[in-house]
Amino acid sequence: MLGWLLTAPLAVLSWLFSPVPLTVIVLLCAWIYRTATKNFDFWKSRGVPDPQQKAIDFFTDVVNKTIDYRDKHPTSSRDFLQLMMDTKDKDGNRILTSKSIMAQAVLFFIGGFDTTASLLTFAAYSLATHPEIQERVQEETDEVLSKHGALTYDAVHEMPYLDQVLAETLRLYPPFSRTERVATKDYTLPGTDIRLPTGTAVQMSPFAIQRDPDNYPDPLRFDPDRFLPEERERRHPCVYLPFGSGPRVCIATRFALFEAKVALVALLKQATLKPTSTTPPPPAPLDKKSFILSPEGQKLPLLVVPRSKTDGAGRCLRNEVR
Repeated sequence: MLGWLLTAPLAVLSWLFSPVPLTVIVLLCAWIYRTATKNFDFWKSRGVPDPQQKAIDFFTDVVNKTIDYRDKHPTSSRDFLQLMMDTKDKDGNRILTSKSIMAQAVLFFIGGFDTTASLLTFAAYSLATHPEIQERVQEETDEVLSKHGALTYDAVHEMPYLDQVLAETLRLYPPFSRTERVATKDYTLPGTDIRLPTGTAVQMSPFAIQRDPDNYPDPLRFDPDRFLPEERERRHPCVYLPFGSGPRVCIATRFALFEAKVALVALLKQATLKPTSTTPPPPAPLDKKSFILSPEGQKLPLLVVPRSKTDGAGRCLRNEVR
């Protein structure tokens, strides 16, 4: 009896790990995983709440109420929502359904908010850990704001060094680690025998390309001078892809950069950024599980020091922290 108790579990394990049962187990696990992650209706029908439903309901309610209001009260507004509402066929019928409009609105909200937040986070960190670069940015912004008298559209476009700082931030910390394209025709990579058939999905990593020492010497060093006009001309345009490239390039590139510049100028006009005792040295450690590039632990502690001193022209001078 004792011998049977000892040998039976071994026999069961041996059977489970034989080819046929093991294949069945793997397929079953794959089906359960697919059902759990791709088809939440399976769980909803069993009373398990959808963790995303609250957010979906919020956006659906906001978009539907706005569409209903604008249908009853026509507006001359030409914002993104109105452009989608005005997309009609030759018979005057709206092409996009309310559900499609809601999906596009959510995509633009997430794509426009989190990516800009990522850029500003790493730009602030890079300036705080490179005080000489931050001082140069402040000198440029002070001079331009003094010339224009206020933070205007024209003033923002007269800050080339700030452009270089944001470009270098996006090189070192691109919001998305990869971008995809689909081959529209058969293509053989030049100088190789690698052939991409029509319909092949190709993934490229801006993160890897932009940290490749063959493209950017000493790639982990934060250096805005990499984006001087003459330096840009020396590089292949496709070794800098924070917004993608070609006809599918990010539709909001210019707006996102303008938004980030306005935020940084408004901040640096009033304050100086400093690292704290817990701020990690550059380059910033990254969260390996985040979809949009984020710092490790979802935070980068910085000290914001007011710039209280001014010169005779009313421009802020850098505060000395003692």
